[in-house]
Amino acid sequence: MLAARVALMRHLRGTNVAACRELALIGIQRADRLDSQGQHLMRQMLTAMEKAYRSGRAALTSGAAAPPPVPNDTEARELLVEAGLTAGDFEQLQNLAKLSPEEACELGIRLNGTPSKLPADRAGGLARYLAAAQ
Repeated sequence: MLAARVALMRHLRGTNVAACRELALIGIQRADRLDSQGQHLMRQMLTAMEKAYRSGRAALTSGAAAPPPVPNDTEARELLVEAGLTAGDFEQLQNLAKLSPEEACELGIRLNGTPSKLPADRAGGLARYLAAAQ
């Protein structure tokens, strides 16, 4: 799901940086303002989100082993540091609304890409944390 979000953000970085910033802050409110490729990537992201939700619900009702718990804020911060986020990145996150569109977009791409930099046994929990926080 986050990979689809990163793909959309990377596209928007080059075509509509204001929409990329909006996605990083609150989510895109008017997808009809995106170009055709942006709308396509937005649909892919929403489909991936729905698939992840349905997969999680199905696993809960089927009696399958529960996924590892979502990390708490402290654990998530440790995972983000392990994945390469810096003190400066965390400072920017605290002031995300004040960043320029370009800075907010770049930070959103880095943040959403962090699970891919971790071993699989820790990436899933961080991905769920980020998905829930955004």
